[in-house]
Amino acid sequence: MKKVGYRAQSQSGSVDEKVVLEFSESELETFEQYMTNYDILCACKMFESEFPRIEKFNIDQSGLEVKVTPFEYRDLYEVLHLCRPFFLKKEPASFEIICTIFGRKVLGTVFAKEIKRVRAIFEHGEYRQFMQLSVNDVPMFDRKIIDAWLNGTEYHHDPDKKKVVENLENVLGQEAARGVFVSILHGRIKALGSMAYLASFALEEIV
Repeated sequence: MKKVGYRAQSQSGSVDEKVVLEFSESELETFEQYMTNYDILCACKMFESEFPRIEKFNIDQSGLEVKVTPFEYRDLYEVLHLCRPFFLKKEPASFEIICTIFGRKVLGTVFAKEIKRVRAIFEHGEYRQFMQLSVNDVPMFDRKIIDAWLNGTEYHHDPDKKKVVENLENVLGQEAARGVFVSILHGRIKALGSMAYLASFALEEIV
């Protein structure tokens, strides 16, 4: 077992505590695999410049307008391929597994809220914490949307999930729909980075 000390602080700064966590050799090996996969992801072409994000989001009587910073959609395929080890829960070093390892160990500490926050960003994207938008009773900033996109058109071709994506593209337009998908993906990438920081710290530090 390896003991690692983290400094945890509440968002208001009113609580500041040191949290000492113990990790088994197996858990540390999982962290090493996660970091190997994360380093490969960060070297892909799309990360040579700023990752696509929503730069304009507007709703008025004419409908919804979503503008995303310019990017080549074909470059996204490389990102999605390299994200498979993180996104697929059964992968040995998935985001879910890493998050669960930390979540189990930080129960009852200030750290617990941070893990919960990172998990929420991974599942629903960054915008969910500020607002929610529904189209035909389908919430946009939601895990079900990105899962429909990934499993309906990218990783797999589930006909029911593909229909969800097609319906959204018909209502919003393809560009706006892709803007929603990419915005959630951007949140997932940030969440992967947050867990990478914690995992790398565990591999390098001691109490």
